[in-house]
This record gives sequence, C-alpha cells and structure tokens, in this order.
Amino acid sequence: LRLFLEALRNNGDDIAMVEGQTGKTASFTDILQQSTTAATGLQSAGITAGDYVVLCCDKSILSYSLLLGVMFTGATAVLCPTGRADIIHLMTKGHRVKAAFFHKKYSEPVNTSLNSMDNPPSLVASIDSEDPQMNAIITSKAECIMYKVENPEEHIPIILFSSGTTGEPKGIQMSDTAITLMGVLFAPQVETLFNSSPIYWYTGVMTFISSILNSYTVVMSNATDARENMQLVQKYQADGWFLSIGTMIQCTHVENIETYDCSSIKEVYAGGEMMLKNVMEAFLAKVVGGPAMVQVMYGITEGGIMATTNSDDKALLETGLQPG
Repeated sequence: LRLFLEALRNNGDDIAMVEGQTGKTASFTDILQQSTTAATGLQSAGITAGDYVVLCCDKSILSYSLLLGVMFTGATAVLCPTGRADIIHLMTKGHRVKAAFFHKKYSEPVNTSLNSMDNPPSLVASIDSEDPQMNAIITSKAECIMYKVENPEEHIPIILFSSGTTGEPKGIQMSDTAITLMGVLFAPQVETLFNSSPIYWYTGVMTFISSILNSYTVVMSNATDARENMQLVQKYQADGWFLSIGTMIQCTHVENIETYDCSSIKEVYAGGEMMLKNVMEAFLAKVVGGPAMVQVMYGITEGGIMATTNSDDKALLETGLQPG
C-alpha cells in the first residue's frame, strides 16, 4: 500500500485516468487525494481491516478511488459482476458484508440481493457525489490512518470474479503480493493504454495498478460496442490497447471500417483465450493498419495471468511484429 502511495506522489500531476465516455480526467495527485479521503471517510463510517466491502459498478475515476480507499483501510473490496448483481448474497455467502456501493443503474438488483442477506450491510450508498452517504465519505476531513499489512502474502485486499469454464462467477482472492506483482510484471511501454474490461476482471484491476507503478495513462471505456471503442481509441490516440480475442474479431467486422483510424496503436494485449494467426493478422491489417507488438495473456481462475512468449514462432515473426 505504501508503494502505491509513493508512486502516486512521484507521478504527480501527470494524467492517470480518462473516462472515455465523459472525457473526465484525473491526475495521479487527484487519485491520491480522492483515495486517501475516501479511506478516511470509510474509517469514520466504521470500515476497518477484515471487513468486506462490495463494489458493484462500472469503471470510473470515483470507482477506482473508492477501491483504493477500501484497500488503504485494510478491508477487502469484493468486486461483483454487474450482470449478476442479483446474486451478491450468494457470492458473498458466509462472509459478513459491512458496506455496499454501486452505480445507480444497478440499484434495483443490488438492493434486492442485499435484502436477501441474513445480515444486510449497515452502509449502503450509490457511487455518486450527490448521494449524501457517499458525499460524506469522499469529503471527509479526518486524518487517514493507513493500514499496515503485516503479511502481504496472506492479506486479501481484493476479491475479483471470473466466469471460468462453467460460466458461473468464481471468487478470486488477490493478496497484496499478487496485486503488486500484477502491476510490476505488466509494464507496457506506452503513454496511453485503452481498456474496456470490466472493473471486476483481472485486467480491470491490473491496468489500474500497473498505470500507478509504471506511470502511464489509462483511458477507460464501459462500452461493449466495437465501433464506439474504435472511435475512442482514435479520439484519445491510444498507443496501447487491452482487449479480448472476441472484441478483436468484432472490430475486424465493423462496417465502414476504413472510417476509423486506430493507427496510433503500437502495442496490443489480448486475453481470455488462444489467438489464431488469422485473427491477429486481420486485426492488424484492418483495424490497426500496420505492425504492432502483440501479446496474448491467458486468464486462469486458479492460476492468475500467464503471458505467451512467441520469439521462436516463425509464423508470428513473418507478420512483421515484435513478439511479446
């Protein structure tokens, strides 16, 4: 946690995050201020180490600041899939949820699920500065007392969810050590990384932590439409792109694809499954419009992230790529 604090301070006024849909930006200094203030507000509301705090939300500057604030208190942030908001009580069964925060559009299924708990959380608020309880958290004036992690290999600050092979969400406990390593080992050589992964996936957290430790800007998109995401890549001139293999295929089949200019992309990171050579070639030719470094990352519920190394793959080398 102190490593993140130091990195946020050192990165200063450089832009850390951009909300693709709204255009809002936040510097690393902004994230530092917002997250430590959120931690203070959470502590004042009774959140402490060992508590479970549910977040059911899209990506936003406030969402990530709140996530980091939860981590600073020593509590565990449970990042629930927004599409399964109606079964939060089942995904957290056996654990006492102290607080739950969500975006307004998920309020109905979230509240229905929370009411199904034997012991509903005492603190429930929408992730909106106009919500009185949320406003009290993000404007707290008290002093932040940073939680000191005694055993970073065992302490669990985040629980992610993956569909795995069955399609049912599986909780993935991430230790402080694992979260730090995901940020250190994923170090793209980019200035601006575009990412449309949900916040509750590996990549939703990994790119956030990595951007702090490696000082680059993340452009966040909550869109699932390939055309909208291609427009955002063009608008923000991203030189890195993290996306799924399925999204790559969708992009190559967009109508009037020649009207989109994604030639700023120099590094492509794809996850979730194996990438066929023809998929990669089509994406580079039709979407990027030229060579780029391509790295495939496999998400494994039980084993974390593995990145492929293709330096001996002649077929890959023939595409003119720098293998990753």
